Amino acid sequence: MTLTTEGYHKNDSLDNDNQNVYTNLGSDSEKKESMPDKSDAVFNKVYQQIATEFQLEHPDWSGEQILDKIAPKFSVTQWTIPFSREVIYQDRLVRMESHIRERYKDNPRVLAATLQTAIKYFNIMRTAVDEKVRNGEIDPILANTFLRYGSGHRHFSYSTIIKQRVNVEELHSKNVAFRQAYQDLYNSFPKESIEDHGFIHFNARIPGEVDKRIYISADLNNNPAAVLRAFQQTLDETGLTNKIYFKLLDELSIRQDFIIIYVKNSNSQEEINKLITTFQKNCSPALLSEKGVIAATEISRGISFAPEPKRINKLLSYEGREIFSYNSLIDTCFTMAFQIARLRAEQLGEINLTPKALKDKANVYFKQALQMAGINPLTMT
Repeated sequence: MTLTTEGYHKNDSLDNDNQNVYTNLGSDSEKKESMPDKSDAVFNKVYQQIATEFQLEHPDWSGEQILDKIAPKFSVTQWTIPFSREVIYQDRLVRMESHIRERYKDNPRVLAATLQTAIKYFNIMRTAVDEKVRNGEIDPILANTFLRYGSGHRHFSYSTIIKQRVNVEELHSKNVAFRQAYQDLYNSFPKESIEDHGFIHFNARIPGEVDKRIYISADLNNNPAAVLRAFQQTLDETGLTNKIYFKLLDELSIRQDFIIIYVKNSNSQEEINKLITTFQKNCSPALLSEKGVIAATEISRGISFAPEPKRINKLLSYEGREIFSYNSLIDTCFTMAFQIARLRAEQLGEINLTPKALKDKANVYFKQALQMAGINPLTMT
């Protein structure tokens, strides 16, 4: 049996989470006058961090050299023939069927149900993407590139996106106090924890799906151990110790994302508000990073939230591909945006291409890449 989308239509009945995943994005023009575009803030933050790190605006830098780091050059033929969008769709459907059949080979009922849901879900994405390409809302080469290679891979900009400027030797000297605070939290935690790539996950198995992420960014030049203790105190005072899924590193690093809270659809708004307001009471703003994580919405100094890329991740998981974190999604969209901007400029015969020269056009493609991931660039949700 070959997995196809024949017989399924975009209006087929799906669960509430899957229905209208991509079709409710709308066009950029619908709300442009009444609502500022939140993706602009994200794009500019990434650009400025990289510009600061690598002095992109400095006249002594070679534009080609820097552009090669941000947007590795590729040939247009790489993304067209034989890799047409239809070929890419069929390759992904075959991969999806193979992965689902292997995963649920011992449970025929779950296998059949998962295959049916995966087909419908894939078809929603496919219909919406094809329509946006036809309407000129998404560049066809960007669509092909994202569909074939858009997965949770890290590119050049990732390390800069997550980086906090800090004296590494001083950071190491603070690690003893941080480790003690971490161990106190770990020892007092009533439920099992899960280790993953250096992060320790707490309450990962509580019911519900992740809707968004709340980031707490400690000022690593100050007292990160005190921030962690304030967070533990907050969990104790609010009675949310068993209800909040979060993760943190067990060693200090230069990352801005000091504590990552995964807000699930089983968490009430009241619980989240209580968590944040109590933490703000327990933790002095001076202990938190002034710059914070690259996110569209800042709650207060050092506290921000960002969308969980669960829609694109669900599709990727059906195929057994690597999923996105929020930071890796922004990294991929930013890199791809400059790649397409560079390619299109070269096709038009433009010369002296630099990040600064391509910035505005890349921002347009950044929004398109976000839409490919199911994120509305207007609201970053």
